Amino acid sequence: MIKTATIEAELEVPEVKDVDPEQLKKGIEIEKEHTDDEEVARTVALAHLKENPKYYDYLDEMEKKMKKAEALAPSEEEVKLFIKHHPNPDDDTLHNWAELHGYDPHEAEEVVYRILTRKLNERIIYTPVFGQTIIMQRGN
Repeated sequence: MIKTATIEAELEVPEVKDVDPEQLKKGIEIEKEHTDDEEVARTVALAHLKENPKYYDYLDEMEKKMKKAEALAPSEEEVKLFIKHHPNPDDDTLHNWAELHGYDPHEAEEVVYRILTRKLNERIIYTPVFGQTIIMQRGN
């Protein structure tokens, strides 16, 4: 088992008195998701707070932004259904559909690009020949 003193020396953590107690409390709770040892969680939290005194507030904000972005993007299944009904949509059609369904239009575009790129890659064969890559189109 790793000793806390070894971790502290390795991580060069600040003194408890030098950090915001609320940040430390929040940090210990979050780090306990990765360990059952409260001292290890405290040490890791202190190391993060050395990097950024508001590390756990920053972490909360990043998680909120990620959840918001995920909520604003349609699923691939929804986009595939949209493309089935609109085989060659222009930007306005896609944007209107996305906004109508409460999605960010640019997030919807990203999903379309991801689907189309995957489909394109399924139809292309990359073959190395004599040190060069030859690209051949697969049949429909």
